[in-house]
Amino acid sequence: MQKDYLFKTTAVNKDGGNGKAYIKDGMVVPIASIHGKERLGTNPEELLALSYSTCLNSTLQSILRARKLNNETEVRVDVYFKRNQTDRRFFFQVDAFIEVKGMTIEEMTPFVEEAHYRCPVSQLMHESETVTVNPWIFED
Repeated sequence: MQKDYLFKTTAVNKDGGNGKAYIKDGMVVPIASIHGKERLGTNPEELLALSYSTCLNSTLQSILRARKLNNETEVRVDVYFKRNQTDRRFFFQVDAFIEVKGMTIEEMTPFVEEAHYRCPVSQLMHESETVTVNPWIFED
């Protein structure tokens, strides 16, 4: 049987929001509720922010390399855990901010849009009304 993928991983969580999750044959990650006084682990919001920022930045750097540009890049992703007051469901608000060093907002916008279009994590969330991706110039 020929595989139809480039990479596969399997994550397992048996403990819910407190305990651990792990990658089969890989790392073990402590998980801690956001409500705990002493958080000794991570949570879905942090993992989503790490995943999305890494995917967007890797995609952006690939696009720049293809155009023979070697600008430094930075991606920051804010993930907010919110409650919809209308139907009492929880949701994530995800706001990504992307900078291509040495470019103006106008110059980096096409690269940011292409990275958002090509990034596999963006593709998972492409129709979400609670996800934004913005060109940005960081002050710090």
